[in-house]
Amino acid sequence: MNNFSLRIIPIVHAQSIDAIAQPSFGTLSNGGIPIDNSLVKIDLESQKTTFGIGETFKVKVKLVSQDDLFIDKISLRILYNPNLLSVVDSDPNTTGTQIKILNSNLTLANQNDNNVNALEGIITLIVNVENNINFKGSTEIAEITFNTQAQGLNRIAVQTGSNGTRLIKDSLSIGYTASELQVNITNIKITQSVLPTLTNTPTPMPTSLTTPTVTPVQINNQTNIPNTSVSKELVDILVNLFFGILVVLTGLNIFLKAKKRKK
Repeated sequence: MNNFSLRIIPIVHAQSIDAIAQPSFGTLSNGGIPIDNSLVKIDLESQKTTFGIGETFKVKVKLVSQDDLFIDKISLRILYNPNLLSVVDSDPNTTGTQIKILNSNLTLANQNDNNVNALEGIITLIVNVENNINFKGSTEIAEITFNTQAQGLNRIAVQTGSNGTRLIKDSLSIGYTASELQVNITNIKITQSVLPTLTNTPTPMPTSLTTPTVTPVQINNQTNIPNTSVSKELVDILVNLFFGILVVLTGLNIFLKAKKRKK
Protein backbone atom coordinates (compact mmCIF):
# COMPACT_ATOMS: atom_id res chain seq x y z
CA MET A 1 0.00 0.00 0.00
CA ASN A 2 1.28 3.46 -0.87
CA ASN A 3 2.37 5.96 1.75
CA PHE A 4 -0.40 8.23 3.12
CA SER A 5 1.37 11.32 1.85
CA LEU A 6 0.63 10.10 -1.67
CA ARG A 7 -3.08 9.59 -1.02
CA ILE A 8 -4.55 12.97 -0.03
CA ILE A 9 -7.95 14.26 -1.20
CA PRO A 10 -8.80 17.85 -2.19
CA ILE A 11 -10.37 20.54 0.00
CA VAL A 12 -14.15 20.83 -0.20
CA HIS A 13 -15.08 24.32 0.94
CA ALA A 14 -18.76 23.48 1.26
CA GLN A 15 -18.06 21.41 4.37
CA SER A 16 -19.21 23.03 7.61
CA ILE A 17 -16.51 24.06 10.07
CA ASP A 18 -18.05 22.15 12.98
CA ALA A 19 -19.42 19.17 11.07
CA ILE A 20 -18.90 16.16 13.33
CA ALA A 21 -18.16 12.59 12.26
CA GLN A 22 -17.55 13.83 8.71
CA PRO A 23 -14.29 13.55 6.75
CA SER A 24 -11.70 16.31 7.04
CA PHE A 25 -10.45 17.19 3.59
CA GLY A 26 -6.93 18.17 2.61
CA THR A 27 -4.97 19.23 -0.44
CA LEU A 28 -3.78 17.10 -3.31
CA SER A 29 -0.51 15.23 -3.09
CA ASN A 30 1.88 15.09 -6.03
CA GLY A 31 0.17 11.97 -7.29
CA GLY A 32 -3.30 13.40 -6.70
CA ILE A 33 -4.47 10.06 -5.23
CA PRO A 34 -7.22 10.48 -2.60
CA ILE A 35 -6.92 8.81 0.81
CA ASP A 36 -9.66 6.57 2.16
CA ASN A 37 -10.90 8.57 5.16
CA SER A 38 -12.21 5.44 6.88
CA LEU A 39 -8.60 4.39 7.54
CA VAL A 40 -7.89 7.27 9.96
CA LYS A 41 -10.09 8.38 12.85
CA ILE A 42 -9.83 10.77 15.79
CA ASP A 43 -11.68 9.29 18.76
CA LEU A 44 -12.91 10.87 22.01
CA GLU A 45 -13.26 8.40 24.88
CA SER A 46 -14.66 8.68 28.41
CA GLN A 47 -15.39 5.94 30.93
CA LYS A 48 -18.92 7.28 31.39
CA THR A 49 -21.10 10.07 29.97
CA THR A 50 -23.57 10.86 32.78
CA PHE A 51 -22.45 13.08 35.66
CA GLY A 52 -23.77 15.24 38.49
CA ILE A 53 -23.10 18.95 38.83
CA GLY A 54 -19.65 19.59 40.31
CA GLU A 55 -18.21 16.27 39.14
CA THR A 56 -14.84 15.91 37.39
CA PHE A 57 -14.17 13.53 34.52
CA LYS A 58 -11.52 12.90 31.85
CA VAL A 59 -11.76 12.58 28.08
CA LYS A 60 -8.95 11.00 26.07
CA VAL A 61 -8.17 11.95 22.47
CA LYS A 62 -6.90 9.03 20.37
CA LEU A 63 -5.61 8.80 16.83
CA VAL A 64 -6.63 5.49 15.23
CA SER A 65 -5.19 4.25 11.92
CA GLN A 66 -5.74 0.94 10.16
CA ASP A 67 -2.59 1.36 8.10
CA ASP A 68 0.87 2.89 8.47
CA LEU A 69 0.53 6.58 9.27
CA PHE A 70 3.43 9.03 9.41
CA ILE A 71 2.65 12.67 10.10
CA ASP A 72 4.70 15.76 10.95
CA LYS A 73 2.20 17.83 12.87
CA ILE A 74 -1.16 17.58 14.67
CA SER A 75 -3.36 20.63 15.03
CA LEU A 76 -6.17 19.58 17.36
CA ARG A 77 -9.33 21.59 18.06
CA ILE A 78 -12.02 20.32 20.45
CA LEU A 79 -15.41 21.99 20.98
CA TYR A 80 -17.49 21.97 24.19
CA ASN A 81 -20.25 24.02 25.84
CA PRO A 82 -18.60 26.47 28.30
CA ASN A 83 -21.97 27.09 30.00
CA LEU A 84 -22.09 23.46 31.13
CA LEU A 85 -18.42 22.51 31.43
CA SER A 86 -15.11 24.02 32.46
CA VAL A 87 -11.64 22.69 31.67
CA VAL A 88 -9.33 21.89 34.60
CA ASP A 89 -5.75 23.10 34.08
CA SER A 90 -3.35 20.17 33.76
CA ASP A 91 -0.39 22.32 34.92
CA PRO A 92 -1.38 25.09 37.37
CA ASN A 93 2.24 26.32 37.47
CA THR A 94 2.04 27.43 33.84
CA THR A 95 -0.03 30.45 32.83
CA GLY A 96 -3.22 29.61 30.92
CA THR A 97 -5.49 26.60 31.00
CA GLN A 98 -3.90 23.63 29.28
CA ILE A 99 -4.62 20.00 28.50
CA LYS A 100 -2.32 17.05 29.11
CA ILE A 101 -0.17 15.60 26.28
CA LEU A 102 -0.03 11.80 26.54
CA ASN A 103 2.64 10.93 23.97
CA SER A 104 6.31 11.77 24.59
CA ASN A 105 6.91 12.08 20.82
CA LEU A 106 4.60 15.09 20.64
CA THR A 107 6.24 18.44 21.44
CA LEU A 108 4.98 22.01 21.60
CA ALA A 109 6.64 24.50 19.32
CA ASN A 110 5.05 27.27 21.41
CA GLN A 111 3.47 27.14 24.87
CA ASN A 112 0.56 29.18 23.50
CA ASP A 113 -0.28 26.24 21.23
CA ASN A 114 -1.82 24.46 24.22
CA ASN A 115 -4.72 26.59 25.45
CA VAL A 116 -8.42 26.80 26.17
CA ASN A 117 -10.82 29.53 25.09
CA ALA A 118 -13.24 29.34 28.03
CA LEU A 119 -15.61 31.93 26.53
CA GLU A 120 -16.21 30.15 23.22
CA GLY A 121 -15.53 26.60 24.41
CA ILE A 122 -12.59 25.79 22.11
CA ILE A 123 -9.59 23.68 23.12
CA THR A 124 -6.48 24.01 20.93
CA LEU A 125 -3.42 21.78 20.91
CA ILE A 126 -0.76 22.09 18.18
CA VAL A 127 2.18 19.68 18.42
CA ASN A 128 5.07 18.56 16.26
CA VAL A 129 5.70 14.84 15.86
CA GLU A 130 9.26 13.75 16.68
CA ASN A 131 11.19 10.58 15.79
CA ASN A 132 9.09 9.84 12.69
CA ILE A 133 6.80 7.52 14.66
CA ASN A 134 4.18 5.31 13.03
CA PHE A 135 0.61 5.99 14.23
CA LYS A 136 -0.71 2.65 13.01
CA GLY A 137 -3.16 1.23 15.55
CA SER A 138 -4.51 3.33 18.41
CA THR A 139 -2.33 6.11 19.85
CA GLU A 140 -3.29 8.32 22.80
CA ILE A 141 -2.70 11.97 21.94
CA ALA A 142 -4.08 14.05 24.80
CA GLU A 143 -6.27 14.02 27.90
CA ILE A 144 -8.78 16.72 28.85
CA THR A 145 -10.14 17.07 32.39
CA PHE A 146 -13.60 18.63 32.61
CA ASN A 147 -15.65 19.83 35.57
CA THR A 148 -19.44 19.95 35.27
CA GLN A 149 -20.99 23.36 35.98
CA ALA A 150 -24.71 23.15 35.17
CA GLN A 151 -27.44 20.72 34.19
CA GLY A 152 -27.88 19.91 30.52
CA LEU A 153 -26.82 17.81 27.53
CA ASN A 154 -23.33 18.77 26.37
CA ARG A 155 -21.63 17.89 23.09
CA ILE A 156 -17.86 17.39 23.15
CA ALA A 157 -16.58 17.07 19.60
CA VAL A 158 -13.55 17.21 17.33
CA GLN A 159 -13.91 20.33 15.19
CA THR A 160 -13.48 19.44 11.52
CA GLY A 161 -13.45 21.40 8.31
CA SER A 162 -10.95 23.95 6.97
CA ASN A 163 -10.61 25.70 10.35
CA GLY A 164 -10.75 22.54 12.45
CA THR A 165 -8.39 19.74 13.37
CA ARG A 166 -5.63 18.93 10.88
CA LEU A 167 -3.21 16.03 10.48
CA ILE A 168 -0.28 17.34 8.44
CA LYS A 169 2.37 15.50 6.42
CA ASP A 170 4.79 17.41 4.16
CA SER A 171 2.61 20.51 4.52
CA LEU A 172 -0.42 18.57 3.25
CA SER A 173 -3.56 17.66 5.23
CA ILE A 174 -4.52 14.02 5.69
CA GLY A 175 -8.18 13.06 5.65
CA TYR A 176 -9.85 11.49 8.69
CA THR A 177 -13.18 10.90 10.38
CA ALA A 178 -13.99 12.12 13.90
CA SER A 179 -16.18 11.07 16.79
CA GLU A 180 -18.02 13.03 19.45
CA LEU A 181 -19.36 12.52 22.98
CA GLN A 182 -22.79 13.40 24.32
CA VAL A 183 -22.41 14.18 28.03
CA ASN A 184 -25.51 14.27 30.21
CA ILE A 185 -25.24 16.44 33.34
CA THR A 186 -27.99 15.82 35.89
CA ASN A 187 -29.22 18.23 38.55
CA ILE A 188 -27.65 16.14 41.32
CA LYS A 189 -24.97 18.32 42.87
CA ILE A 190 -21.81 16.55 44.01
CA THR A 191 -20.66 18.29 47.19
CA GLN A 192 -18.18 15.76 48.50
CA SER A 193 -16.33 12.66 47.43
CA VAL A 194 -18.26 9.41 47.71
CA LEU A 195 -17.16 7.47 50.77
CA PRO A 196 -16.47 3.76 50.35
CA THR A 197 -19.13 1.37 51.63
CA LEU A 198 -18.01 -0.25 54.86
CA THR A 199 -19.00 -3.87 55.45
CA ASN A 200 -19.50 -4.69 59.12
CA THR A 201 -18.95 -8.34 60.05
CA PRO A 202 -21.27 -9.14 62.99
CA THR A 203 -19.74 -10.78 66.04
CA PRO A 204 -21.33 -14.21 66.60
CA MET A 205 -23.40 -14.47 69.80
CA PRO A 206 -22.53 -17.27 72.27
CA THR A 207 -24.90 -20.21 72.33
CA SER A 208 -25.16 -20.14 76.16
CA LEU A 209 -24.70 -17.43 78.73
CA THR A 210 -22.30 -18.07 81.63
CA THR A 211 -22.46 -16.04 84.83
CA PRO A 212 -19.04 -14.55 85.32
CA THR A 213 -17.17 -15.21 88.59
CA VAL A 214 -16.02 -12.08 90.36
CA THR A 215 -12.69 -12.54 92.14
CA PRO A 216 -11.88 -9.91 94.75
CA VAL A 217 -8.63 -8.12 94.14
CA GLN A 218 -6.45 -7.27 97.13
CA ILE A 219 -4.63 -3.98 96.93
CA ASN A 220 -1.17 -4.47 98.45
CA ASN A 221 0.11 -0.94 98.13
CA GLN A 222 -2.64 0.75 100.09
CA THR A 223 -1.37 3.55 102.35
CA ASN A 224 -2.48 3.19 106.03
CA ILE A 225 -3.64 6.42 107.66
CA PRO A 226 -2.59 6.54 111.39
CA ASN A 227 -5.33 6.81 114.04
CA THR A 228 -4.75 10.18 115.74
CA SER A 229 -7.99 10.24 117.83
CA VAL A 230 -7.83 10.20 121.73
CA SER A 231 -9.04 6.88 123.15
CA LYS A 232 -11.68 6.68 125.93
CA GLU A 233 -9.22 4.97 128.35
CA LEU A 234 -6.77 7.85 128.12
CA VAL A 235 -9.53 10.37 128.82
CA ASP A 236 -10.58 8.47 131.96
CA ILE A 237 -7.00 8.37 133.30
CA LEU A 238 -6.56 12.11 132.76
CA VAL A 239 -9.86 12.91 134.51
CA ASN A 240 -9.00 10.73 137.55
CA LEU A 241 -5.53 12.26 137.76
CA PHE A 242 -6.99 15.76 137.68
CA PHE A 243 -9.44 15.02 140.50
CA GLY A 244 -6.71 13.29 142.55
CA ILE A 245 -4.44 16.32 142.29
CA LEU A 246 -7.39 18.57 143.14
CA VAL A 247 -8.14 16.53 146.34
CA VAL A 248 -4.48 16.61 147.41
CA LEU A 249 -4.29 20.37 146.92
CA THR A 250 -7.55 20.92 148.82
CA GLY A 251 -6.33 18.80 151.75
CA LEU A 252 -3.01 20.60 151.84
CA ASN A 253 -4.78 23.94 151.86
CA ILE A 254 -6.97 22.90 154.85
CA PHE A 255 -3.96 21.64 156.75
CA LEU A 256 -2.06 24.86 156.25
CA LYS A 257 -4.99 26.97 157.42
CA ALA A 258 -5.49 24.83 160.57
CA LYS A 259 -1.84 25.05 161.50
CA LYS A 260 -1.90 28.79 161.14
CA ARG A 261 -4.85 29.15 163.56
CA LYS A 262 -3.02 27.13 166.27
CA LYS A 263 -0.25 29.63 166.33
